[in-house]
Amino acid sequence: MIAEGGAGQMIDVAILYLEEQRATVMFSDKALWTLHVLYRDRFQAGKEAQDIDRAIRCLRELEKAMPEHPEASRALKNLEAMRSMSAIGRSAAATAFSGPSPA
Repeated sequence: MIAEGGAGQMIDVAILYLEEQRATVMFSDKALWTLHVLYRDRFQAGKEAQDIDRAIRCLRELEKAMPEHPEASRALKNLEAMRSMSAIGRSAAATAFSGPSPA
């Protein structure tokens, strides 16, 4: 079993490694796919909007380089829907906490 907090730290290390690989090495569809999965998982764990945007950016890059990729297009649509639902949820939560408008 991973020590408490260990999984999140491993995701951060993996993201740093794959971002470095993405910046310095030739195109790798597996690296982009894995990077999008890590960003998506970190978003689901912490609900940070920047992570979902980064995952979407990885998939757009993958789809642009490999239009025939079997899953990139579908996964991209799912992430965009996830981002939209998250934005709706944050908006509703902000409205609920603000209470009624003063008259």
